[in-house]
Amino acid sequence: MNGEPVPVSPSLDFAPLALSADDDLPADIVLLLVYHRLPPDVAEGLAAGLRIFPHLTGRIVEGDPPVLVPDPARVIRLETAASDEAMLPEDFSKLPFDELSARFAPNGRDGSLFSAKRVDFPRTGTATLCLRISHRVVDGTGLGLFLAHATAASRGGAAPPVIHDRAALAPPSAPPHGVPAGYLECPDGLAPAPDVLAAGTPLWFAVRVTGAANMPGAEGGISSMRNHLAAWLCGETARIHPAFRQVAVWCGTRGNGGAPHTYTGNAGCYLHLDISGDDALLARSIQSLASRSGLARARETHRDVLRLLAAGRAVRWCGPRDDLLQLNLLSPPVEVADFGAGRPAFALLLARNSSGLRISPGVCGTRFLIEATLPPGVAAALAKAGAERGLDIDVWGG
Repeated sequence: MNGEPVPVSPSLDFAPLALSADDDLPADIVLLLVYHRLPPDVAEGLAAGLRIFPHLTGRIVEGDPPVLVPDPARVIRLETAASDEAMLPEDFSKLPFDELSARFAPNGRDGSLFSAKRVDFPRTGTATLCLRISHRVVDGTGLGLFLAHATAASRGGAAPPVIHDRAALAPPSAPPHGVPAGYLECPDGLAPAPDVLAAGTPLWFAVRVTGAANMPGAEGGISSMRNHLAAWLCGETARIHPAFRQVAVWCGTRGNGGAPHTYTGNAGCYLHLDISGDDALLARSIQSLASRSGLARARETHRDVLRLLAAGRAVRWCGPRDDLLQLNLLSPPVEVADFGAGRPAFALLLARNSSGLRISPGVCGTRFLIEATLPPGVAAALAKAGAERGLDIDVWGG
């Protein structure tokens, strides 16, 4: 049953903040966190986070560029509900996507840039907290920084100062090297085609670390396992659906001369890798993106795009396209999501701006979670192929 919304924060005052081209992401971030226990004072923590992220209480005025401004009428409230079901955190992987969204996500229909919902299960003590945050205001790292500030008092720790100003993206003054590979110039300002697949229902499945560890070449720890698993998943997806010829890997560009580590907006670019049929080669290519040269390549690609945009040239990524399989390697911000009674036991992203494959470590450290949003039938065939390969596949949501 639904309870009374709990006030969290009135609209906060802040200087108007212009958004960047990187912030053009229409779908919100919707993060579902499930806890064995959740203290009653979560609203106080969320209010503390909003004081550091006041823009989330405002609104966006569209323009060139769009600008975040205060919204005097806005009041942020925590939706609440309770259920007499005896749910445990491990039971959430059995629920279909549509049910997870319908029951646990905040409504998001009032135009708010931030909303939250808590659902308690008194019979077991389990509780959920689901956050819906505008992806135009923060990215995944920004969400993690918000949670760090929201939980700092409960954890007895500190959270780093953050940078919201999009001027922090400005690259050093230098001419661009040209339009980067994987990007194109649109003099008429043509918008990219919508990623139709991204609006579909994904297939989620878990791969146990013990299964990924048996993949050839996957020695060397979790990172190596993840990269070899990602390469096999991309290669097998292309074998099932041969239209995919390249992998478009999303690369964040914080640090190493890119955006500051504590920058809260969106910062990154796509780098393309060929799907040659040699999974070991693709694994090495994916691994190389985390090397010094790979980080420099991402940084320079992003810088060139920003420099071209600053010069008035309409440059954008060349996708989505039928021959590009998108890959996103994620780490949901669960480490700092402890409101005083322990970290989440389950975490899941319920929205996306892109199709393809998203791979994240499970919060228990014993499995990888794969989200496959692919052409009809391909995701199910991929999960079946993984099971036949001995990857110990566990399909979620039914």
